[in-house]
Amino acid sequence: MTNSSDPPPEQLTGGWGKDNAPEKIGDVVHREPSDNSAYVHRVLSFLSKCGYDFAPKYLGLDESGREKVEYIDGYVPHGQEIPQETWSLETMQAIFKEIRDLHDVTAGTELAGSSECVCHGDLSYANTVYRDGKAVAFIDWDWAHAGSRVDDVAYALLQYLSLGEFESEGGPKERAELARKLVDAYGLPKKQKLLLLDAMLEALLSTRQKQLESARQGKSSGLRLVEAGVPDHMLKRHK
Repeated sequence: MTNSSDPPPEQLTGGWGKDNAPEKIGDVVHREPSDNSAYVHRVLSFLSKCGYDFAPKYLGLDESGREKVEYIDGYVPHGQEIPQETWSLETMQAIFKEIRDLHDVTAGTELAGSSECVCHGDLSYANTVYRDGKAVAFIDWDWAHAGSRVDDVAYALLQYLSLGEFESEGGPKERAELARKLVDAYGLPKKQKLLLLDAMLEALLSTRQKQLESARQGKSSGLRLVEAGVPDHMLKRHK
């Protein structure tokens, strides 16, 4: 429900979706809550209070019970239609520095519990907003959870570097060198660097399992992922 003074709703596209697509009304995104929404709301509220500006602000619920989050102006690239400037080393290093800031600001908090920090859980081009070739925010925090720095960095490397796919876009040596530079930008200690390969392989399998479980539960996003063959693709990338 919207007030008569509100601008008309604008359907937002992208992602594997909810049963009801997110709507933009003015400068606010209205979207159906997820199973993890209560935790996500706490995370976003905490980050806002801390001055971490690489995440949208949580703005409460609307009259229909949908969550409201700040709309971040910019573009969100998908698949291989990624503008060349988003591949720049400077932009990608800045992203991994922001990941480090997220982990640092949440380390030792109630939200992290007994884990190292709060992880976004689904860092990728599809969940990053860009303006003028620079990343400005991480969005879609549905998979946020208390976890380890290595796991979040490993998943981010897989996604931002498309490791295991798009073989024409640089060979293994080029990808490995870029990965090293991004891990250095994050500042991961040598001991944790040694855990990254196993963490990336585990991330592919665990993500595939989440997708299959979501489909088994009849959730629209999981069903769409299975229909598109994404879980099988995850297994192929693991090999």
